[in-house]
Amino acid sequence: MQAPPKTLGDAVKRLVSILDKETMETFAGRSEKEFKHYHCTAGVLIRKEFKLTDGNDELIESCRKFSGQSDLDGKGASIVILEALWESLRQMCRRPW
Repeated sequence: MQAPPKTLGDAVKRLVSILDKETMETFAGRSEKEFKHYHCTAGVLIRKEFKLTDGNDELIESCRKFSGQSDLDGKGASIVILEALWESLRQMCRRPW
């Protein structure tokens, strides 16, 4: 088992590395509103796997800096990670959404 990522960039890279092409294109093709529905399911998995509620303060701090939200907790950090993933996938897939 890999150690959890310590930065937002590393978290996004880790997620991209485990997603298959079809899933990446599906996520990338969602509108921002549609993608927010993934916060409930994927967010829980991200919080668990990246230990956001279990001491990964470095990743939470990285998400705080990126988002400008100084009071961000593990749940908020998972949302920041998902949104950064969505943006990254949209750039990678480069389709006219």
